[in-house]
Amino acid sequence: MERDRSSGRANSTKRLLEWTGRGDKQADGRLCNKSQARRKKINYSRGQKKKKKKRAKKKKKKKKKKKHEEEEEEEEA
Repeated sequence: MERDRSSGRANSTKRLLEWTGRGDKQADGRLCNKSQARRKKINYSRGQKKKKKKRAKKKKKKKKKKKHEEEEEEEEA
């Protein structure tokens, strides 16, 4: 059986992981998600993902608050 050089795994295992959408997370430069791999996105760690999500949520909240304050000012005038 042909072995995949980058991860040391057998190709059949690699194919199975790709088919299920769970690529090799440890493999450097390769991506864990099939669709991610297709778009050549960076494989973020869980911590980075969570941080990114939190930042986005904070930003959204701030925007909503600002919009709400503007609406209140318009009602007062």
